[in-house]
Amino acid sequence: MRTIYKPTGAAAEYCADGWALNLYSGCTGGCRYCYVPGCLRRTPEEFHATEAPRPGVLEALHRWCCNHEPGHGRRVFLSFTSDPFPAESETTFRALQ
Repeated sequence: MRTIYKPTGAAAEYCADGWALNLYSGCTGGCRYCYVPGCLRRTPEEFHATEAPRPGVLEALHRWCCNHEPGHGRRVFLSFTSDPFPAESETTFRALQ
């Protein structure tokens, strides 16, 4: 699983000196302006139908943090493909810890 990654393209302007992490798959927000279904090649109905933590995401985040030195360059942007604080936010709170 590609858990934490360096954003490229237009996304890089939001965290040029950091990393990105998508904790959730799907998003039930249903925003009409949402660009994510098109990026993921899914229909809006399919993308907005469910929202769940990505399997193994917290374990992968922990491994990543253990393998990177503290300090500059460890900022992590949450999240390009979903709401980082959905109704089920326990995963987000655990990731922030």
